[in-house]
Amino acid sequence: MEAYKQAVKALPGYLAEPLGAVRPETAGRVHEVRLRVGCPVWLNIGGALCPAQQLSGCPSGLQNLRPTQAQMEEILYTLCGGSVHTHQNELAEGYLTLPGGHRVGVGG
Repeated sequence: MEAYKQAVKALPGYLAEPLGAVRPETAGRVHEVRLRVGCPVWLNIGGALCPAQQLSGCPSGLQNLRPTQAQMEEILYTLCGGSVHTHQNELAEGYLTLPGGHRVGVGG
């Protein structure tokens, strides 16, 4: 669960807060958080994809969250520590590596 919390803290507050409120027994099994413009947040829990709003006890801030294009740009900017150009080689490969070794897949 600590790895999940560490990864979630790298996101902007409006997303980190509700993701951080996911029940500990669920958070400890999350392997991936999927974000797409205009789509609900999906979680890979033990190899099975699940829309966040179907989680038992889903935090209210996560239930209807559908990131906009501007929010996705903000998420990328935040994950890059405000310096997207310094990560251009990683981004060209389709990912970012966060402190702690967390990988962020980037597409589109």
